[in-house]
Parts: sequence; structure tokens; C-alpha cells
Amino acid sequence: MRIVKFLPLLSLGIALTATSCSQNATTGGEEMRQTDSISWNILTESDVLPLPFGITVNDSVMSVLGLFDDCWLHNFDLATGGHCGDYIFMGQGPGEIVNATGIGKVSDSTVFVFDPNTSKLHFYDTESYDETECYSFIDSGQVTWQAWGLPRKRGLVLRPSVMDDGSTLRCFAITDLTTMEELSVFDKVQDDFIDEPEILKMQSELSVSPDGKHFVSATIIGGALELFNIENDRIIPAYSKLLYPLEFVNKNGIKQPDPNPTYGFTSVCATDSLVFAAFAGSKNNKDADKVAIWGWDGDCKGFIKTDRLILKLAVSKDLSTAYAIVYGEDIGLAIATMKLPHIEADINRP
Repeated sequence: MRIVKFLPLLSLGIALTATSCSQNATTGGEEMRQTDSISWNILTESDVLPLPFGITVNDSVMSVLGLFDDCWLHNFDLATGGHCGDYIFMGQGPGEIVNATGIGKVSDSTVFVFDPNTSKLHFYDTESYDETECYSFIDSGQVTWQAWGLPRKRGLVLRPSVMDDGSTLRCFAITDLTTMEELSVFDKVQDDFIDEPEILKMQSELSVSPDGKHFVSATIIGGALELFNIENDRIIPAYSKLLYPLEFVNKNGIKQPDPNPTYGFTSVCATDSLVFAAFAGSKNNKDADKVAIWGWDGDCKGFIKTDRLILKLAVSKDLSTAYAIVYGEDIGLAIATMKLPHIEADINRP
């Protein structure tokens, strides 16, 4: 089997993002507590590895979302890194997907994938990968950029919102998937971003906690971090911070991001108690070899320096192990694991 060769990050739409955490950096007024540097344990560098658009893990398998040999989902054994199956064909037939940009789980037995080309959210059984449900946003009356599954047949939707001055802003909504009714909308610009609201329209990474009670959004260019709670079908902001300002330039009368920006988050992973984020925090996208950990109240719990560029990140339920798709010039794309240091977390937080 062969590895898909690595291409420049920015040209792939996985642009590395800037976030707040660097050595001796402060976040939320508290100095980050850095752990010892930890090396990744490389499981495989020879199996089929597509360019990853997302990953999920359970006790034994990593599922990698990415197009390879006309399939979108590829499973790998977490003990050996061995390739153990390809699923979800590219196409427009039943259960097929034209383009996939997001993956997640609403339970151990159900995975969802969003197709922005058809504006459909697909759900699959993780035993057979047969499609169990499919919801179309085409008739919702709203443009849908991205969607994630939530418990109780709810969806978290990312879409544009038109402001009073005619400008657009990113908007989050909770949607009843059975009726496509929007139950709540969050389109506010929080105080941290009021001077540069355009930063919220930058490409971002988003992850929903397994219990469906929290989600994190972090921009890929510029360091905008937002943590939210979900309560009674309402989106409640919990923490926001502009960790690295994004500079803009005027090009032919159009305001655009600086072509030499600070890069931040490559991936975020939401657990029920903590947020894990891979980031660069510099103008060199190859610096995205670090992991920062936050509580859902924005308290920065720690900082880990690793030895590989991190493209996609996942964490085990017991918070003991991190899993990732990493990159190195010596190995190309690889599946890797890392034992995490003990992180104090309030697991009883509602």
C-alpha cells in the first residue's frame, strides 16, 4: 500500500492556525503550565493514509476521513496501525458522498459525515457502515457551511448571517433535524473580536464534546478561540479570546488577511471535560507540533511540546492517550499515539 504524499498545508485547505499557546505565553491571565516534551509513538507510515479532513477513535479503531481509492472513510487498528477497511463511496447514490468535510460521533455505534456539496448530513452504523439516517439542509432556506450531529436528532449548524450593515458573519444554530426548524441562533460578535470581526469568518476547526453539551471553534489563521455550552437547545458562550491578532491588508480596495499570517490551530478535540488543541502559534506552519489543553471555562490546564507536525488530533475517553495523524519529512503521513500526562479536570461540570 502507499502513502498519499504530503502537500503544502495552505494549498490543501488544512491551513495551520495561530493560537494562544506558546512557551511562556499567557492565556486568560494565567501562565500556562508546560509539561515535559513528549514524543509521538509512530504506529504506521506505510499503510494507505489519505490527506485527513477529520478523525475519530474508539477503543480499537481510528477512522480517517479523506478521499482515497473512491472511498471517504478508512479504518486503522489502534494497536498496530494496520489498515482494516474502506467505507462510504464517493458518488451521489444512496449512502454515498460527493465531498466530505467533517466527521464526528453521536454514540459509539454511530458516526456522521457532512457533505457540503449536497448540503446533507449522513449518519452511519459503525459495524456495517450502512447509512441509517440522512438529513438535507437544502430546503431549510439557509446556506449551510458545515453541520454536526448532536443527541436527540439535533444538529449544530455553521452558516453565514447577514448583519444590519449588510456584512456577513459566521453564525451557529441548533436545528431540529426532523423538521429543519432552527431552535436557537448565535450570531453575536463577542467583545474580544469587536475590533476585527472578520477574523470569525476565517477557516476554522470545530469539535463537539461526546455528550453534546459543549463545542469549541478555533480559527486556522489568526488566534480566535471560542468555547460554548449547549443547554436546552440554546448556545451559551463560555469563553472567548483573541490569542493572536490577525493583520489585514487592503488589496485593490478589498480587505484581506495578511499573506504572511500567524498560523494557529490545525485541529481541536472536544471531550466532556477538556479541550485539546494542536497549534503552531507562529508564522511558520511547521511549528504546529504543540498541544494546549483548556477546561470548558477557559482555564488553561497545560501545554505539551511534541516532535511531529500534527494534522488531526483525537483523545481517548479516559483522557490517557492522544491519537493523531502527524507528518514528518522522514516518514510522510503517519498514525501516531502519545500517552498524556495527568490533567486535573472537573468531570462533574454540567
